[in-house]
Amino acid sequence: MMSHRFASRCVVFGMVAVLLAGCAGASRRAKVAPPPAPPEPFAELVVTYLPTKYIVVSTIGGQNVQHMTNLGSAFGAIGTLAALGAALAVDKAAGSGALVERTQQLASRIEAVREQDPAVPDVNKALAEAVAKQIAEVQPALRVVVEPDAIFAARKPTAGVGVLTVETMTAYVSASMTDSYRPAFQGTYTFRVGEQNRLIRKQEYALRSGTGSSDDEYLLFDSLLADAAKVPGVMQRLSMGDVKSVSSMIAGMYGLAQSTVPSVATAAPVAPANAVAPATAAR
Repeated sequence: MMSHRFASRCVVFGMVAVLLAGCAGASRRAKVAPPPAPPEPFAELVVTYLPTKYIVVSTIGGQNVQHMTNLGSAFGAIGTLAALGAALAVDKAAGSGALVERTQQLASRIEAVREQDPAVPDVNKALAEAVAKQIAEVQPALRVVVEPDAIFAARKPTAGVGVLTVETMTAYVSASMTDSYRPAFQGTYTFRVGEQNRLIRKQEYALRSGTGSSDDEYLLFDSLLADAAKVPGVMQRLSMGDVKSVSSMIAGMYGLAQSTVPSVATAAPVAPANAVAPATAAR
């Protein structure tokens, strides 16, 4: 079995190479890429959401997660996610599995709590519904529905339909052996449109850490695990910070698409088109 130090170096060096290559590639593309074309007109928007996943990251097993997350933060949203994922990969490769085990423990406990109490929110579903509601209010002529991504993915892309996929990273992070576990949230939003399922935009927002309340922080993992019923609510509060920005982005895309086709732009809006359908609504 590879040593812990060797595994750590492999993952960290690999992550640095990927991040640097990504930044260099992005820089080159920024110089030569033409302005993005507006999306084709769409009369319906389906907001889909992936299952909410919870991650626990700390210095358990000798990992210096603080250095890794600092490195990731230097490269923005993608780098932060890569750093947190690398911390789990190092832990698993080194054979300790402490972080992986704790991640599984927290996720299992939250799932059990949600099964017993329907009032405990599904973070991604609640975020998708909030975004859909805001979009429908801004663009009343646009029909907006919400569905789990697993259900919608079974269908073929359709002309005139836009798809906004909500994916999040929800974590409790402890940067040192003496640091508390603090909540962290990051959202990724992918917008595609039309029969060709053309990618229009993928937006990743910066990691937000902490709520400003000590009640949402835990010195011990056992305390966090015992209070698992609170975690979805904490993450939901953090996620709501994305609603306005995401809804404005999509509403702007809709307006831009409609303005490129005069016959569509001047068409009379259908009054009930802005109803936000629940995830179980019949289509």
